[in-house]
Amino acid sequence: MDTFIRTCIIAASFLCALSGPPANAADVCSLNFDGNSRIVFEEPTDAQAANPSFSVVASLYAANYGLTLNNEWPIKKLGTDTYAIRHVNWNDHYWVISKSSGRASLVERQPFASVKDGSALQGVSVWNRGGVLNIDFQSARLDINTVRSTASFLINGQTILGEGAWEVANPSYGVYRIRRSFWGRPGTNFFWEYDSHAGELYIVQGGQFNGPTDKNRLRMGIRNECK
Repeated sequence: MDTFIRTCIIAASFLCALSGPPANAADVCSLNFDGNSRIVFEEPTDAQAANPSFSVVASLYAANYGLTLNNEWPIKKLGTDTYAIRHVNWNDHYWVISKSSGRASLVERQPFASVKDGSALQGVSVWNRGGVLNIDFQSARLDINTVRSTASFLINGQTILGEGAWEVANPSYGVYRIRRSFWGRPGTNFFWEYDSHAGELYIVQGGQFNGPTDKNRLRMGIRNECK
């Protein structure tokens, strides 16, 4: 091989080794929704609670945007002010929430709604306003895997909505678009866009998930960290 060509190849390899990945590259970016996430449902009347065909409608919100459909949170009334609640994907545990104490507990390895109390859940508060129960979470985050372009939503470190629940697009380096599939329905067409360079989360209303968009910054005090 010509000496000049060999020298160029060696020099190029050396420069690549020095440059490495971009300085701001990260495997996971976490968007912090602490204090900005809650489950909300309207308390049923005694007649409704006694009706086997009646279903309580509950939704999980983050920054006031609904993350779950109405049928994703089975709820059963256990007493005057106590409810059992679980996500449809949970098979071996559920939560018990108490309106009077304002607290929640975890019940494991028991049939749903068979036990009225469990181990205390930290960082969870329950409050009532006009017959509407709110379950607030001090710890909640959205993890974006920048390598696989996937997302997961966690509460108290527990995955509530895993990678299969989200659609993620990567239209440009360091920019990720995230949505639940039902966010794209007519009349509710929106998605989030996270710019890891600016460290900002945006809301896009009515834009194209894989095309150019107009966006507005979510002003909810959402912190972010990439690692």
